[in-house]
Amino acid sequence: MSLGISIEKTIKNEDRLIRLMLITFALATPLGVLIGVFVSGADLLIKIVFLSFSVGTFTYISCSEVIVEEFAIPKY
Repeated sequence: MSLGISIEKTIKNEDRLIRLMLITFALATPLGVLIGVFVSGADLLIKIVFLSFSVGTFTYISCSEVIVEEFAIPKY
């Protein structure tokens, strides 16, 4: 719901683009699960590559979003 409201506020009068973005977001989790199922039986190197992608994503988010916001408050 929050994503839909944010997209509607940002992109006005672009119904087709909004629908495309929401469908892409809705399909991301099932697609990720399917990739995970196929990778679970794969070679060790492929598992390492996908694990590296996931760790890199969490590291990027923590460095660019969380830590910056925490240090922006001078009181802390």
